[in-house]
Amino acid sequence: MIQIDYKPRTDINDNPDTKVYEFTPIPICFVGARGVGKTSLLASMHQEIRNGKIVNISVDRFNSNLGTTTFNALDKSYKLMLSMIDETQMGQLVPVVLGIQGTPGLTTYEFIGKYTIEDTSIVKKAKYKEFRFPFHFIDLPGGWYTDGNDHKEAIKDKLINSVASFVTIDTPALMENNKINSLINEIPRIESWYEECKVALATNKHTVIFVFTKAEGYWDKIDEIKQKMEKHYGFLISMLKDAGVNMYATMVKTLGGLKFVHYDPIKDESGTRKYYARFMRTGEYEPENCATPLQLALKHGLVHVIENMPKGGFLDKVATALGLSNRDIAIKSAEALAEELNRKLEAGKETSYVKL
Repeated sequence: MIQIDYKPRTDINDNPDTKVYEFTPIPICFVGARGVGKTSLLASMHQEIRNGKIVNISVDRFNSNLGTTTFNALDKSYKLMLSMIDETQMGQLVPVVLGIQGTPGLTTYEFIGKYTIEDTSIVKKAKYKEFRFPFHFIDLPGGWYTDGNDHKEAIKDKLINSVASFVTIDTPALMENNKINSLINEIPRIESWYEECKVALATNKHTVIFVFTKAEGYWDKIDEIKQKMEKHYGFLISMLKDAGVNMYATMVKTLGGLKFVHYDPIKDESGTRKYYARFMRTGEYEPENCATPLQLALKHGLVHVIENMPKGGFLDKVATALGLSNRDIAIKSAEALAEELNRKLEAGKETSYVKL
């Protein structure tokens, strides 16, 4: 079973009145082939949180396992999206990312969430307690979806040892063209991964969140999206539901001010038939609902994992020392951070997602 725990941080002395506890890294997998909008979603999530001025969220600590600072990469992606939205028309060569180069290799982006509460316990060691949640967003490379089974074991390991996974779906491809949907969303490949580790995911209280990206032109077509989802993802959803895996679905406006127009069939220099997705600008850059996947991962992923952790670990010892019931302090701090996102960004409000 996946182990999420926390421990005191004695090396942090920002405030002598505050005792800092930091969770072990909380892994979340981004599942989706190249071009579906994973990096764009993360960049827009980053900006949405920054613009929402949530004081308890740290947005200045993004690192990758490649040894480079990826805060700059996400900021660069954001600026590139801003420049694209200034154009009247823009396009995406399927399956090349819309204006952004595909992520090279397995990359992990780190995001730190914080929540501080007043210490009202009997054994008071500080005036306040600050809980830090390091989220590790693991972006599975697009090449892993097309190179057979070479990386299947690595993928299964990443999924099984994650609190949640975001199945990122290119909405225009799903809604407009079955051939392109098959090409870009790689549904059979994703089904095979989840089928091989569904029992372990259920045991670990893993939460799967289906995220419809580039949904700007489909905000008022919920019924049609549900029909398409049932047609193309029905087997995956039924399989996971039968195994006992928690699932949610949400839509995001990755850029805002943008609407899909149509696909143009073209041929590249070698004569290979490809497609060009055309988008039309309808307004300013205004992403929407991009923080909801994180809110769901907190509220329904992390909390479920904490509730089902084996007894007797460090978490229980801390809770006992603070005069609290088992796991309450960890669960409440995770829920509180989720509600912070909800209040400031309306992320995770009931109308923004559905339970499957």
